[in-house]
Amino acid sequence: MSEEKLNIGERIEDYALHGASASPLEPSFRQKAIDYIAGFEECESSKDELAAKSDGDLMDYGYHVMAEYANGQD
Repeated sequence: MSEEKLNIGERIEDYALHGASASPLEPSFRQKAIDYIAGFEECESSKDELAAKSDGDLMDYGYHVMAEYANGQD
């Protein structure tokens, strides 16, 4: 499946599990990811703190937040 067809959560998971792509995140996706991650109650970082992270750190943190959310849904 192409990256364009993956939703934000799926792209975060793909990036975190399979490594960074050859190019940096597109600015529009990066902002969508920040907004998405910040929307989770489990996110302990502000949007400014998320924006200051490298692409890899942002995606890893986003994956961690989503995993914490999923663990709380049991």
